Amino acid sequence: MKKILIVLLVMITSLVYSNNLNKYESKRVFDKTMDAIFNNNFEKYKDDPEMTRALMTSKESLEDENWDTYLQWFKENKYEVLEVKEGKNKSTLTVKATFNSFADIPNDDVMGIIFTEVYKASKNKIKSLDEEDDIFDEEFMINVTNKLMDKSKKETKEIKVYMDKVNGKWDLIEDEDNDDDIVNMELISTMTPLLEKFLEIT
Repeated sequence: MKKILIVLLVMITSLVYSNNLNKYESKRVFDKTMDAIFNNNFEKYKDDPEMTRALMTSKESLEDENWDTYLQWFKENKYEVLEVKEGKNKSTLTVKATFNSFADIPNDDVMGIIFTEVYKASKNKIKSLDEEDDIFDEEFMINVTNKLMDKSKKETKEIKVYMDKVNGKWDLIEDEDNDDDIVNMELISTMTPLLEKFLEIT
């Protein structure tokens, strides 16, 4: 009975603390941005005054012709804001990120999956007798991604997310003036572990 009460107390405390964090606009914008990207919920926030700037930059990503392929890499990611340090025009969020890691997949296994899919795609293209067909099309990339996703492992780590307010609107910081460093590299790295794995074997 005592253990049950302790668990309930922890759950209630966590819920109250989480609700307290919602008083920060930057935190709310971050949560909505992740929802819009991962669940294609842009329509849900089109009339949300807090999302005017963030929605615009997020939609620009969708204009990439390879977006559907990229989304497969991180559509299962989860982000929970643990702490917010919000100033007048800058905000730093401590976020618990849960994502798929491919680090433990042997490179030989990755190459084996790629070669198998190349062989399958080649056979299909030969049957079509269309010399202009591209083997490495979206279907090929999604097939490779799905095979590797099956072998991936869930990883959780705390990251820092940096946001700024411009003209009264919050959004993720894309870069700093006169600075070649990518500010939100920790966040980006949780979305691109598969790309990093591909780069590792090339």
